[in-house]
Amino acid sequence: MWLISYDGGSSYTAIAGANGATYDPPVITQTTWYRRCARRAGCSGWPGESN
Repeated sequence: MWLISYDGGSSYTAIAGANGATYDPPVITQTTWYRRCARRAGCSGWPGESN
């Protein structure tokens, strides 16, 4: 799952449909931060994120 932030990383929002190993964003027009969440196979939850 990929997350996006427009406020310097203070808050993130999940990017709809972006749940693969890579993410190719559209044209970026402002400072944007991305974070990828990963989980073990077989797990259903997302307990935390890491940069």
